[in-house]
Amino acid sequence: HCGTLDPLATGVVVVCIGSYTRLVRVLTADDKRYTATISFGTSMSTDDREGEVTASGDPSTIDERALRAAVASMSGVQMQVPPMFSAIHVDGERAYAKARRGEDVKMQAREVVIHGLSLLSFDANVPVEGDPGRTCARAVIDVHSGKGMYVRALARDLGIKLSVPAHLHALRRTRSGAYGLEDAVALEDLDEVREGALRRGVGAIRGVPLVPVTDEQAAMLSQGKRVKTTATIEGTGLAHRGEHPIALVRVEGDLLVVERGFGDSQDAGLR
Repeated sequence: HCGTLDPLATGVVVVCIGSYTRLVRVLTADDKRYTATISFGTSMSTDDREGEVTASGDPSTIDERALRAAVASMSGVQMQVPPMFSAIHVDGERAYAKARRGEDVKMQAREVVIHGLSLLSFDANVPVEGDPGRTCARAVIDVHSGKGMYVRALARDLGIKLSVPAHLHALRRTRSGAYGLEDAVALEDLDEVREGALRRGVGAIRGVPLVPVTDEQAAMLSQGKRVKTTATIEGTGLAHRGEHPIALVRVEGDLLVVERGFGDSQDAGLR
């Protein structure tokens, strides 16, 4: 798969099968887009609604103007501390495993890129499920980010900016690179459309520069040999002959250099 989703989240996950797993490294690095619902009034141990309450505050102090200003200030390159309950390795072990044992896990801040944030809606008075009489404030935000940005941490940090504890209430990934909700197949429908859900050929591969090659070049690349090219691509591209992927390549001067052969498999494709 090309980027995990938290258990509470829904939306797009790109899955590669067979020889198409060679694309995972490239597609995982793609930008992601989300619709995030953030609740103000409590912070949680997991930074989402599935954790334990760690702090409470008065959400009535938030006004929409201050919220919009805080959202706008969080675009660009940011230093973000990942959630303790995450799959990041700390001292050779997943952070969430340590956190579940009750250990105090020190997460190191890391650089992330947030390409854009926009406030879609704000409700200052939302009843809290299962707690009659208590309300929270809730914002829905469109998030466009680079690889490795935690929306849970974004929700937490937005609350810190507004001096009100906050957590992620709901999350939907609407795009993973060039693949959107319009491309997705629901898990419950997968068995019925298994073959239809598997996309094969160059037409199924998006967001990777394509480099058409001749039969002779295809044969040489399949053997790991370098071939002359006039292509001008940045980073990793996909050499192909018609609809048939040949190899992941990069350009060095006037040569195509194989990074990884694509191989061939009957049970291969993208979902």
